[in-house]
Amino acid sequence: MLIDKINQLTEQSKGIWGIVIEDLYGDERWELNGDELFYAASVIKVPIMVAVFSAVERDEISLTAEIILKEDDFVGGSGVIQHLTPGTALSICDIVMLMIIQSDNTATNILIDLVGVEPIVQTMKEAGMEKSTFTIN
Repeated sequence: MLIDKINQLTEQSKGIWGIVIEDLYGDERWELNGDELFYAASVIKVPIMVAVFSAVERDEISLTAEIILKEDDFVGGSGVIQHLTPGTALSICDIVMLMIIQSDNTATNILIDLVGVEPIVQTMKEAGMEKSTFTIN
């Protein structure tokens, strides 16, 4: 059974797991530490992406629009954008893609600046992330 296998794997590993499996077409749901609070880390990039796509749907931005990278945009950590040359143009679509597949921190900051914190917070509320917070340091 799947649940037994998940329990076995999580018991053998270090750390605390938070897992929710929900049947989107029925009413079945299983949780492991469903009420436990966790640090979001790069998972926050998903609602940022949704906020960008929502802005596209509202015709506020276009995925094909290009952003010129400035020296001030570059931040360390994950990602490849920090290694590009200032003045390089990337489409918003490419920046979203790099944020998601490379967990690019520079891409993340560019997109936060593009759509703003409030739309991201609203996206999180609409997704039912009532125990999640999003702040900029």
